[in-house]
Amino acid sequence: MSAWPDILRDHAASELTARRLIVSLRACEAAALAFCRLLERWGRGE
Repeated sequence: MSAWPDILRDHAASELTARRLIVSLRACEAAALAFCRLLERWGRGE
């Protein structure tokens, strides 16, 4: 099974488009994980 960045690269209109999208999605992923960790700490009362 291919990783999602590989699939995006295979189907993007251009390599540049794929790179930009992958960078943006990785940033969103990192922000979402950080937010979830914040909510977990908040839920524990830290």
